[in-house]
Amino acid sequence: MFLDRYWFSSYAYQGFEKVSKAVIMQISRDATGGLMPNLVLHFDLVPELAILRKEGCADVDRYDLKELSFHARVREAYLELSVQYPAIWKVIDASRSQEQVLADCLSVLRERRMV
Repeated sequence: MFLDRYWFSSYAYQGFEKVSKAVIMQISRDATGGLMPNLVLHFDLVPELAILRKEGCADVDRYDLKELSFHARVREAYLELSVQYPAIWKVIDASRSQEQVLADCLSVLRERRMV
């Protein structure tokens, strides 16, 4: 099974909106019975570039409209998770071309014998 979100998103986004990250982690562990993915592909991008790439897109949401500092804090939270879960977490440099990002993803998947 493949997912595009998990409780990690709650940790990153709500963790800076007056919700304790520790509480988010505990509730998430309880709610999932401790279930963890085998692999997380984290497409890392500096907020300035992410905002530029989002310009002109039709699917802008309330988070996209937040200030740059919010996006920087969310990125930091995801990077915190990469340190907490190094066995499953792979950071992909999303500032590279689409072809390079795809090649990086395929390399990780081959490494894990998933393709």
